[in-house]
Amino acid sequence: MEVNRSVGEVSESMQPLVDIAGVGLNIQLTTNHPFIEGDVFALDLASHPEPRFNRIDGAILTVSIGEYDRRIRIYLHDTGTKIPRNRLDNILKDFQNTTRRWRGLELAISSKIVNQLGGDIIVAITVGHGTTFSLEFGQV
Repeated sequence: MEVNRSVGEVSESMQPLVDIAGVGLNIQLTTNHPFIEGDVFALDLASHPEPRFNRIDGAILTVSIGEYDRRIRIYLHDTGTKIPRNRLDNILKDFQNTTRRWRGLELAISSKIVNQLGGDIIVAITVGHGTTFSLEFGQV
């Protein structure tokens, strides 16, 4: 799957959700055209398994691509403050959630999909600056 094209398609499909939530969407594609194993449908599911954007006027979701040591990272960074740092170790596990409104399966499902594609999810929280989900895959 060509990463730039696929990330562009997935980002386009997210646009109505971010518009409703009052969130800005910033897409930064790479100048190269890297390929990874997988398909855009699985990437779409892994990137946003369920519409769960809260209304956060002025927040920004940045989707970008990086290449490191024959690995591709797709970054999803938001400027929200929804995920508490003390829940970071468990948010990719079944039935672990960050709010009471969700079942706690959404991120676990995303993690399983990325793992089935031969990748990993890395989560980083910077207090006051938001959360970054990195979906990392081997380049083909």
